[in-house]
Amino acid sequence: MKVFPNPIVETFTIEFTLPEKRKFIINILDISGKIVKELYSGNSLKGINYFSFNKASLPAGTYFLVLKANSDLIKNEKIIIAD
Repeated sequence: MKVFPNPIVETFTIEFTLPEKRKFIINILDISGKIVKELYSGNSLKGINYFSFNKASLPAGTYFLVLKANSDLIKNEKIIIAD
């Protein structure tokens, strides 16, 4: 999984590859592991997937972006939200 740009100022893009079409979810967690925002829940494409989001109301800080597919952890990535 790639997240760019990182640090995030306004909008950011997530790129990931899955070998088959799957149901997945993308969450943002704070440093204590609490889910602070669910970004997406739905189906992926087989192969490369791209999603773009706005940081919206997230305050500046360090977070973890977590991608799960069919309840399996696929990847987590540290992200930084800038002012």
